[in-house]
Amino acid sequence: MPTASRARSTRSRSPGRSPARPRPSPRRPRTKVATGADQHVVVFDTETTGLHRGARLVEIAAVKYVKGREAGRMVSLVDPGERIPSEATAVHGITSAMVRGQPRAPQVLQDFHRFIEGAVLVAHFAAFDLRIINDELQRARLPLLKNAHVCTRNMARAHLHLYSYRLEDVARHLGVLKGPQKHRALGDVLLAAAVFHKLQERIEVPDERRAIATTASRSST
Repeated sequence: MPTASRARSTRSRSPGRSPARPRPSPRRPRTKVATGADQHVVVFDTETTGLHRGARLVEIAAVKYVKGREAGRMVSLVDPGERIPSEATAVHGITSAMVRGQPRAPQVLQDFHRFIEGAVLVAHFAAFDLRIINDELQRARLPLLKNAHVCTRNMARAHLHLYSYRLEDVARHLGVLKGPQKHRALGDVLLAAAVFHKLQERIEVPDERRAIATTASRSST
């Protein structure tokens, strides 16, 4: 976001006092290295009733990795309490009939909260998924997510030069996707995890070849 220029002070300075140095401009969060016990990430994805503001959650999936090894999965359909538009069904294949009788978002997201405790969250286009989840949590008056998070799309943009940074295109470029990909939450999670791990291999960190490189940012994606 552009910042307004700082107005110059008209007050006189005391004799002999050197002028104040200008403050450095704010920088984007740097990539930092997390090793050992910090290698605890949860890759997650959501499917929704649309891309618009106010879209509702219809499916969530998450896979936990500890030191690069899978340590648990969570997958659930979610009843959004409204009809799923045909345009959304055309993308992920989830119909209103499929979610009828499934748990509502507050119940599912409380389980998700427990599942991700202490983990860095990873998602492709993380800003969207986090917005969907936090909107649902806010509606239910539940605590919002505060975990640090990593966006694999931003990782790809920083380390690859591609025409498109959609998950499927990044995955094909990295050689982790061969055929067509169905847009269901768990499938997208597993693909995003493969992209995440592949991108880690391309990030050169001196003397830390086994390190996991993450941008632990709560607000920048």
